[in-house]
Formats: sequence, C-alpha cells, structure tokens
Amino acid sequence: MSPHTFRLRPAPHSRTPIKSYSLKVYPENHFINWQQDPFGNYLARVVFPEKTKKFWFTVDLVAELTVARSGITQSFTTRNLLYRPERIELQLVDGPFKKLAGSWDFRSLGQDGCRVEMQLSL
Repeated sequence: MSPHTFRLRPAPHSRTPIKSYSLKVYPENHFINWQQDPFGNYLARVVFPEKTKKFWFTVDLVAELTVARSGITQSFTTRNLLYRPERIELQLVDGPFKKLAGSWDFRSLGQDGCRVEMQLSL
C-alpha cells in the first residue's frame, strides 16, 4: 500500500480549543510523519513498510465548545471518538449538563451517498 496522507486534526487556529488529541492507526506496523500544509492544518502521512490490504484508525479528540445565543453564553467540553468510517461517539467531560452523550452513525447508500443517524441524550 502506498503512503496515505490525511487531515483529521483541527488546525491550531480553529475557534474550538482542542484539549487533547490522539490518533491510532492499524495495522500497528507503520510510520507516521506529521506535516503542516500552507494553511497551518496538520497532516498525518502514514507509511506501511509491509504489504497490507486494509488499514483503519481511531481518533480521540477532547474539545471545548462555547455556545452564545441571546446574551447567554455556555461552555462545555466533550470527548469525541471517531471510528472511521462508520461512527462518531460523543461524551460530556465538563459543562453545565448532568449528562450528555450521543453518536453519529453513517450508513452507506452506495453511489447515492450515506445516511446519517444522530442520537443524543441529555
């Protein structure tokens, strides 16, 4: 498999502060080189030294989001786990809610695109 380059990490100048970020790539026998494009976005260039037919990865991202509406401002922090390509899970880390959890599930519709299902519990 040839090297793959992908952008999964928010740029340092994004509005949402990133508290932590972790990228895990499988199979585990690989090299990762982090690069930045001219716009400041982080790119992961992954090289697999041995033949492989398939690779997958997970991203663990903790971000703080501030929502302002009608003079009211609230901030909360969530942990977001990306299980590409089928699911993103979200869990509350800190904020004004007692509980916040949810997920986005992506179901392939073939050539027609995908269906997105969101579940959220407060």
